[in-house]
Amino acid sequence: RSARILVGVVITSFLLVEAATGAEPRAYQVLTEAKAPRAGSAFTGAALTVFHQERQANGYRSVTLGCTRGTVKVSGRTIRVPVRLVTMRWDPDRGGPVESVSTCTWSLPRGLAGKRLTAGYTVATVNADGTKAVEGEQLAWTIR
Repeated sequence: RSARILVGVVITSFLLVEAATGAEPRAYQVLTEAKAPRAGSAFTGAALTVFHQERQANGYRSVTLGCTRGTVKVSGRTIRVPVRLVTMRWDPDRGGPVESVSTCTWSLPRGLAGKRLTAGYTVATVNADGTKAVEGEQLAWTIR
């Protein structure tokens, strides 16, 4: 459910920002969740939306999301938190600006309230000429 909400927010916010600013359209947009994760549940903390026409106009052959496992420090030891990457693709011929949406979801065990979840994401791009670039960010949330 949280992944669907985040996907809707990604698409809506991009369209609103582009309309309001009149800025040059980006080929993709990354959103991260500001709301704290809850212990004992899955947490969708990052999402990548790729826009079909803008990806082509910017000369990207591909844009992909990568996620790192999360970590939580408890009593001097590090617990590794599994991550699930899901990519939903749309057929651009059916209309609409979105080519795909990818999400990173971390599965948090119970009993971690008050601890800090640290994880990261990367966005890898491949240009039409085959050159590659990677950007990303390390993220952290306090678990409730």
